[in-house]
Amino acid sequence: GVLPASALALVEARFGPTPEEALATPAVVPEVRLHLGPKESYLLRPDWPAVRVNRRAFDAHLLQRSGAEVRVDARVDRLDERADGVRLTLSTGETFAARLVIVAAGAASSLAPFGPGRRGLVFSGRA
Repeated sequence: GVLPASALALVEARFGPTPEEALATPAVVPEVRLHLGPKESYLLRPDWPAVRVNRRAFDAHLLQRSGAEVRVDARVDRLDERADGVRLTLSTGETFAARLVIVAAGAASSLAPFGPGRRGLVFSGRA
């Protein structure tokens, strides 16, 4: 997990200080190497300060501070957009409303955004 220091400042303005355990060591790095398979890698020297975070602790901090709820392996049977957000019905029959739903199904997912009118959905993990 590497973030621009400016992005971390925005996160901290909204969610409070980042706990020590959520910062990796060293916290500030001058360069980042991206590996895209065994034979392809790129060295990046960003012109912005890069801050390393421990993703597990950082994500747990953000989740706790945001009040968000995570559902793992949840199958959505019905999704209805409403003026104030989204109403979901899971395969278990459970129904709930949310202001925003983030679908993180992975890069290999066959899911795609439902169309231009979907304000309450954010799709993550699409390469």
